[in-house]
Amino acid sequence: MTEREQQELARIIVERNSGKNQFAGLVGVVCDHLDLHRAEGHFVVTQELCNPLGIAHGGTYYTLMDQLMGMAAACSGRGGVTLDCSVNYLKSARLGDTVRCVVESVHVGRSVAVYDAKCYGTGEELLCTGTFHLFFLRPLEEMVE
Repeated sequence: MTEREQQELARIIVERNSGKNQFAGLVGVVCDHLDLHRAEGHFVVTQELCNPLGIAHGGTYYTLMDQLMGMAAACSGRGGVTLDCSVNYLKSARLGDTVRCVVESVHVGRSVAVYDAKCYGTGEELLCTGTFHLFFLRPLEEMVE
């Protein structure tokens, strides 16, 4: 795939994953950078995303990391699903905070990919880390309408 084709594919992936009709859109996930080996994005903690303790629900961090990982992996031209993940929650974000995530590839193979993710708070403190294993199903063009 040429560099131009790769950029166009990344643009299409971001566009298709940005709508409010997508689960990550309900959380407010915004993709700031995307390629096969790195993705960056963020969301802002709203009242709807807080748990009863008034802090961001852990599922919001997971959603941000998983969404960006899946989008990065899709830049290979293949669609896939999360096989396994491990998430370590270290600190909490609060209402109004911006949670930023950086996802980096560890391995992108024929059938499996591994990505590491880190989420940072408004003051750049490390909030959580994650490692995700993804299984590739088939080419994207066979999976999208």
